Amino acid sequence: FIETGFRSGFLHLRFAFWFAFWGHLRSGVVWYHGADFPAMQASPCLYQKIDTMRQFLETALEAASAASIPILEYFHGSYVVETKSDQTPVTIADREAELAIRKVIRDRFPEHGIFGEEFGKSDRDSEYMWLIDPLDGTKSFVRGYGMFSTQIALMHNDEIVVGVSNAPLMGELAWATRGGGAWVEGQGLRVS
Repeated sequence: FIETGFRSGFLHLRFAFWFAFWGHLRSGVVWYHGADFPAMQASPCLYQKIDTMRQFLETALEAASAASIPILEYFHGSYVVETKSDQTPVTIADREAELAIRKVIRDRFPEHGIFGEEFGKSDRDSEYMWLIDPLDGTKSFVRGYGMFSTQIALMHNDEIVVGVSNAPLMGELAWATRGGGAWVEGQGLRVS
């Protein structure tokens, strides 16, 4: 159970379980989140790690915001629903959202790899790999229910270091960084 304000409990639970599964996020690099950590003064290289982590998070947040534009444009509009080989639905909103996410990432980190649900893995071998589900909950989306979100994560050498979950119709944005905890709309999440 997550102790925070609930406007859409499913998102909080899904996000918490996703990051609980990747438990190593709670150790390692500390991400600066509005507090001054005295330990940073002892290690100048920690500033660089924190700044890099902040750039990764800002990129993921910007990408999630960019994805919400086509998603919200198509939500009550007219579009064709196709069926993928795994028998799940896909729409133009899924594809355009993933393209928007890829553009933001490519503009900031052209050397990073990307693995998206709709367009697969980029041909880049990199120590950094972005994982994208541009429209998680396409079935809800096509039925006109607001229970969908965009999921973006960044792996560094096969370990998740940043994650963002954005439910644009509900106005909820959640994120986490390795060692920096998990947040929804700026409020820390706790698991009891």
